[in-house]
Amino acid sequence: MARNALVVLFNLGLGEALFLEAARDPSPLVRRTALMGLQSMGKPLDPFLKDPDPQVRREALLLLEAPEAVHLLQDGGKAPGPEVKEQGT
Repeated sequence: MARNALVVLFNLGLGEALFLEAARDPSPLVRRTALMGLQSMGKPLDPFLKDPDPQVRREALLLLEAPEAVHLLQDGGKAPGPEVKEQGT
């Protein structure tokens, strides 16, 4: 439920303070969602590189290396459509 609330807040352009708090949540899924939201807000991601969960650390590293990467909050969490493939060709 916390993850879904973060997605809603992100889509409304709200909740920066809650994303910072969610970065310390016990759930790796909530922390990963916070990571994505904070990255989109242009906030530092370095603290996530020390996360206890290896997947959170890996995703933080990937976002730091390729910030333009598609992530779960972009476009309301929907997968890119065929136009993305067409743009790449």
